Amino acid sequence: MNEPVGALALVLPLTLTWAGSALAADAAEATTCSKATLQGTYLFAHDGLTVTSNGPRAIAIAGQDVYDGNGNQRGDITLSQNGKITRFLHDTGEYHIGPNCTGFVRFTDGTTADLFVSPDGSQLAFIQTNPGSVRAGTEQRVTLRQIGG
Repeated sequence: MNEPVGALALVLPLTLTWAGSALAADAAEATTCSKATLQGTYLFAHDGLTVTSNGPRAIAIAGQDVYDGNGNQRGDITLSQNGKITRFLHDTGEYHIGPNCTGFVRFTDGTTADLFVSPDGSQLAFIQTNPGSVRAGTEQRVTLRQIGG
């Protein structure tokens, strides 16, 4: 065996192991989240179904959510339920985000959702968790400042 090749064969696995460990440590450090990760105004639009004893009812929602970085949410939405439009409803809620960037939101009207947040807080994915609801979507931060009243 050629000595330089043999040395490389011994050193390369150690180097790759070290690099992999360093990357894993960076990834673990980068995914530490908290309530403060969500801060600012986020825009969203999604649709889905509400399942009732009379069958499914179509629903579409668009609006903005404002997260304050301390676990409080407020928003303004326009809602279409089976074609009936309700404009500019105001909602409030509380949210929690764990270190692994997952959490939940609970609105004052009883609506709940699980949240999956990007480590930099620029976007989130959600799925409503109330029985009979089939809705999921994403929200994109448009400003760190809180807009709207």
